[in-house]
Amino acid sequence: MDFASSPLHDLVIRTIAEYIISVKTLVKLQYLNQRFYGLRDIFIGQICLSPHTSYYACEKKPYGWNKVRFMHLYYKSDVSDLAGYHHTVKLSWCSYLCDVSPLSGLHTLILDDCSGIIDVSALGRLYSLSIYMCKNIRDVSALGGLKRLILDDCPGIIDVSALGRLYSLSIYMCQNIRDVSALGGLHTLIIECCSNIRDVSALWSVRILTIDSCTGITDVSALKKVPKLTISECHNIVKN
Repeated sequence: MDFASSPLHDLVIRTIAEYIISVKTLVKLQYLNQRFYGLRDIFIGQICLSPHTSYYACEKKPYGWNKVRFMHLYYKSDVSDLAGYHHTVKLSWCSYLCDVSPLSGLHTLILDDCSGIIDVSALGRLYSLSIYMCKNIRDVSALGGLKRLILDDCPGIIDVSALGRLYSLSIYMCQNIRDVSALGGLHTLIIECCSNIRDVSALWSVRILTIDSCTGITDVSALKKVPKLTISECHNIVKN
């Protein structure tokens, strides 16, 4: 497989068994989606990605490591190999991953169904963090310094009072969040499918506010001055 003269920017490799692929000349590579079953080694520049049991880990981080702008990695249980990487990482189905502190230098991190993660206190200096279906994360108090945060289907999260300094927050299907009174200072707030949120009167100063399918809300009269307000599928509202 010769990519020597290719202007390739995106590379997605799936379901390749028992091959070694050398792409040393792809210095413009911007995207790596690593979902390789049975693959022995992948070389990007001088970077070697090799499988270890059911997950893949980087053996060395030589020159060129940070030329990859986005990596989507599956089944990892150790992310110490990503220390020093500063761009965007998405981790999916990493149920044995517990320690995410090596990822504290990232710009953007997406955690997708990583049930082993409990402590995210080391991630407070990221620009953007998305947490999807990470059911054992309970404490997000250290994330108040982020620019953007997405909480999606995280039943362990109850208290969001420390998130009032964010620029943008999206809360989706987090049924144990009840109190959003501390979030009035946000620029952008999206609340969807959170049936236990009832009082939104403190959100009158949010610049962009979207409330969707939140059946516990009955009164939105305090939100009349929100510059951009979108309310949909909130069938129990009686005061607007």
